[in-house]
Amino acid sequence: MQIYQFMILLIGLFLLAGAGSAAVIPDQTSTIVSNYPWVVVNHQSVITVTALNTTSIPVPGATVTASLNSTALGVLTVSSGTTDANGQVNFPFSAGTKSGAVNFTATITYTYSGNTVTVTKVYTQNIDHDIAQNAVFDFQNEVSVGTETPFNISFTDQYGNPIDNRNPNNPPIISLWISASSDNMAAFNISGSHVQSTSQELDANGNISIVVVTDTAPGENEILLYPFGNVGNPWGIPQFIYGINNGIPYSITQTISPSTLTEPADNAPDHTFSITDTVYDKYGNPTENQGVRVQSNWPGDPSVNMTTNSFGQIIYTYGPHSGSGYVT
Repeated sequence: MQIYQFMILLIGLFLLAGAGSAAVIPDQTSTIVSNYPWVVVNHQSVITVTALNTTSIPVPGATVTASLNSTALGVLTVSSGTTDANGQVNFPFSAGTKSGAVNFTATITYTYSGNTVTVTKVYTQNIDHDIAQNAVFDFQNEVSVGTETPFNISFTDQYGNPIDNRNPNNPPIISLWISASSDNMAAFNISGSHVQSTSQELDANGNISIVVVTDTAPGENEILLYPFGNVGNPWGIPQFIYGINNGIPYSITQTISPSTLTEPADNAPDHTFSITDTVYDKYGNPTENQGVRVQSNWPGDPSVNMTTNSFGQIIYTYGPHSGSGYVT
């Protein structure tokens, strides 16, 4: 009976010793958190290391040293400390002016009963861009009427960092509106739908690329960027794409002078026809800079390649001749 009681007492002492050891020895349950998981450039966060044991009990009196894998993105105000009664030590972090992410490594060291325990934990501190300060537009100023053309904008903050969408808690969304000076058929092509206004999220490089459909009549297509961060005034930033009438020829009309359509076939120098051909695109706009080949069936008349003017016209004469003929 006494042996049995002694064994129970011995086991109990072992259990108490184990519980006591667990209560003071930090392990991988230790944590690292930042009060600002996405600290803005040129701002400060506080990274807190908490030393915990296997049962998540705080371990006071542990030594913690900290380091960054790069000082190009920021610096630590202090690099070492001792955990308090809550098992915690704070490390102020000052972000630089470049966005990105830096790895914070904490090494927790604790000596117990002559044995030294070391626990290493790593935390990624994200560094977010500041608010938008600049916008760079990239698009063609002149395109054919009724056609699609890309319209691109890139945004950066005051330090040149892209206004990217890495931070899921703060997606950068811009708003755009489009109109035309004529028939107001200008639109954005959003996945096959033509709309006059849209809101779009910037990508990982701070860019937005959208397809503009120009009006079917020549004139201004105005794209308005609504105020975004410090970019633009309360009325937004207007940009203009000019629709020009140089579309693919679709039809042609012809006028002839004199309108009587007759002249004597006597080879007299003043007995000629003045012919005007006007070329139109599929929207009914006169289309310029289009090549037109003119030839007649009269022997000796040269074939001529002509180009339509800004009114979509070519103008030429036929004759004089000593007989009837035709022009193609």
